[in-house]
Amino acid sequence: MYIKHLQSAGTERIARGSSMGGYKGLSFLEKYRGFAPAVLRLFLGAVFLSTAYMKAFIFTPQGFAQTIGFMPFPLFFAWLVIVCEGIGGLLLILGLWVRWTSVPLLIVLLVAFFMNAPDGWSKVWLPFWGIGALLALLLWGAGRLSLERKVLGKER
Repeated sequence: MYIKHLQSAGTERIARGSSMGGYKGLSFLEKYRGFAPAVLRLFLGAVFLSTAYMKAFIFTPQGFAQTIGFMPFPLFFAWLVIVCEGIGGLLLILGLWVRWTSVPLLIVLLVAFFMNAPDGWSKVWLPFWGIGALLALLLWGAGRLSLERKVLGKER
């Protein structure tokens, strides 16, 4: 009887959101839910901009082309990746055409993932994470804190 009373009292407090003396967990974050796509876009855009910068100015396009030498026209594809990552990163940060921008970036990361998969997890964790984040943006869209919504009037 006593156990049954404790169980019902506990579930009643949990249902009211006061299982710990009025503490409601992280529910105060609900009002910031709309910021999630913007946070993801800003971080992911910064990653793509930084990798484009590294490939263009540190490794150089010729050096990056040597790492993808098994592909036809490696210098062309090196520049294509640099441009996709640079422009794509900028568009993600600005929040313009986020769903459309996610598609070529997904292709770049899928190629990077499968190209590096034989070398083990240490080489593919970053593309793996990026693929998941881009899929989330593809489903989510730009969100309310974006130029896409402010300038164009709606998400596309």
